[in-house]
Amino acid sequence: MAEISIVTKKINDLTAADLVGSDSDVIIIRMNDGSGVKKLTIGSLRKAMSGDISLLQTDDKSSAVAALNELCVAEKASSELIAPLVYPNAGSHNGVFRGKDISASVNDGSFYQNIKNGSFKDIYIGDHFSKKVNGTAYDFRIAGLNIYLHRGDTEFVSNHAVVVPDSTFGQYKMNDTNTTAGGYVGSKMYTSVLPLWAGYLATAFGSNLLTNRELLTNAISGELPSSWSWYGSKVNLMSEEETTGCPGFGLSGFNTGYNVGIAYGQLPLFRLAPEFICNRNVYWLKDITCSTSFADVGSGGDLGGSDASSSWYLRPRFLLG
Repeated sequence: MAEISIVTKKINDLTAADLVGSDSDVIIIRMNDGSGVKKLTIGSLRKAMSGDISLLQTDDKSSAVAALNELCVAEKASSELIAPLVYPNAGSHNGVFRGKDISASVNDGSFYQNIKNGSFKDIYIGDHFSKKVNGTAYDFRIAGLNIYLHRGDTEFVSNHAVVVPDSTFGQYKMNDTNTTAGGYVGSKMYTSVLPLWAGYLATAFGSNLLTNRELLTNAISGELPSSWSWYGSKVNLMSEEETTGCPGFGLSGFNTGYNVGIAYGQLPLFRLAPEFICNRNVYWLKDITCSTSFADVGSGGDLGGSDASSSWYLRPRFLLG
C-alpha cells in the first residue's frame, strides 16, 4: 500500500487550489460555529449551487455555464431568423397578431411616441389596453396600423393606429324612423351620437385622437346610395368591407362604391383573428342596404341589415397617433 505523507498545517496556511477537481474530490470546511472541521465533495457542492446538472435539457451538460451559453446561442439564432420578418414599420407589424396587454406603454406615453415616429415598436395587431371613457373602463384593441395613410382629399400624413373596442358603447338608433334619406352623414347616428362619443374619446385621449377625412354617403336614389362627399371625423362606424372583407345584401358595382368610400380592405385584426368580428352583440355598420335600413354585424356573426330605427349597439373605430 502506498504511503501518504501528511504535513500538519493550519487551514489558513494550506495551498489554494487553482482548479475544481472531479465530483469525488473532497473540500475540507472549517465550520464557523466552532463545531470543528467537516468534508464536502465537489459533486455535492455543485448540486447545492446549481441543482442536478444531469437534469438539464441542453445537449451540453458539462456545467451550468456551458448550458447557459448553449441557450444564448440558440436564442440569438432564433432572433436572427425572426428579425428580417418583422421590421420596424406598419406594414410588417400589420401581418403579426400578438394580443399583448400594452396598457403600461399607453399610460407612460411610449405607445404614442412609437406611433408618431413610424417604428410602431412593441405595437402589433390584436394588442389591447384598458382605458376609462365617460366613466367606464373599456378594453380597446389595435385593429390596424397606418391604414388610412395618404388617403383623403387632403392627404392624411399622420402615422396612426386604428382602434376598436372589444365590447360596445351602448345601444343607439341610426335614425328615429326607418329611413336612410341623406345617407350615412344624414343619420342621427352621424349627426348626434358619434359627435357625443368623439367628445368622450377626446377627453380620454386628448390630442392623440386624430381627425381624418373620408368619403361618406350623403344621398340615396330609390333603394340605393347615390352620392358621397368628403367629411372630417374623429370617430366612425366601420364598413362591411372593414369588418368581414366583403359587401353584403346584394349591393354591387357602382352603388357599393358609395358605401365603401375609402374604408376598403378588411382590417388586419379581423383578417388575422376573425373571432374578433363577432362580440355577441348586434352592432351597426355605416353601409346603406336599402331605403329603410343600414348594415350590421349580428349577434351570431352574420352580416345583416336592420331597420334604421332599431336600437342596436355602437362599436366604432377611431385613430390614435
